[in-house]
Amino acid sequence: MINTIYLNGKKTQVDLEKSNLLIDIVEKYSRKIKNQNIAVAVNMKIVTKSEWKTFKIEKNDKIEIVSPFPGG
Repeated sequence: MINTIYLNGKKTQVDLEKSNLLIDIVEKYSRKIKNQNIAVAVNMKIVTKSEWKTFKIEKNDKIEIVSPFPGG
């Protein structure tokens, strides 16, 4: 079943019945960025890397995946 989540502010369609784990979203997205030092928040709460393999994504969750960049 296709559901909507919001990934970095963009409406994204995902099949949560196929996979509803945060790690799958992170791995799919992180292929597009070179820096593997990333931080993840779901619904404005930081999710630590140790939780990614068990953290379940739900319909309409707002996921932010960011990588550090130089500057201030």
